[in-house]
Amino acid sequence: MSETIETEEEYKAALAEIERLFNCVPGTAEEKQLDSLVDQVEAYEAEHYPIGQPSAEAVAEYEAEKRGLSFEQAKASTLAQYGDALQRLADTAERKDYENNT
Repeated sequence: MSETIETEEEYKAALAEIERLFNCVPGTAEEKQLDSLVDQVEAYEAEHYPIGQPSAEAVAEYEAEKRGLSFEQAKASTLAQYGDALQRLADTAERKDYENNT
């Protein structure tokens, strides 16, 4: 295989080879090959399968799930914990918006 993955077929072959080499002995030629293949796959995926930034809602849902809460429970918990600070931020933003539009 070349130093870069150019096609989907090469990508799939690299993934299969990574799986085969996954439990190789550290310090061996196989480990060097594994490291090289992983770098090549990461480069290919960055170009062909980019992952964008998650939305704020997706992050909030993930955090809620991680804490074992529903989204609504997490929202209520956050508001209870940070409600005053959030309200002050909203008031400040509203005031700045008003000042910028007058």
